[in-house]
Amino acid sequence: MAKRLYPDTAIFTINNKVYAVNDKLHEVNALAIIKFFALDGRLLKKVEKEVLLKANEVQELHAITPADYEGASQNDAMIYTEIIAGKKDIMSSTAFNVRFKDLNLPP
Repeated sequence: MAKRLYPDTAIFTINNKVYAVNDKLHEVNALAIIKFFALDGRLLKKVEKEVLLKANEVQELHAITPADYEGASQNDAMIYTEIIAGKKDIMSSTAFNVRFKDLNLPP
């Protein structure tokens, strides 16, 4: 069998929404964790959701709003997401909702 380049269950952020993908042929119970961090390392907000991912589907988990940044600007923050099935961390990703050149990086 060929080596896979991606997990069967994944999480990603696009257009201010967080999605989970389940490429398996059966349902998967998972925990989705979404953390909003300031670029200086402070945790702004944490969202945890128990989700049932249906077989071969993409599911929207969270719509990102300005309130998620707890008063910080999108230019000063990042989004870290991870999905856990059982006790196994399946995938994590980091996203920025602005272009890299617009980030206000700390000195």
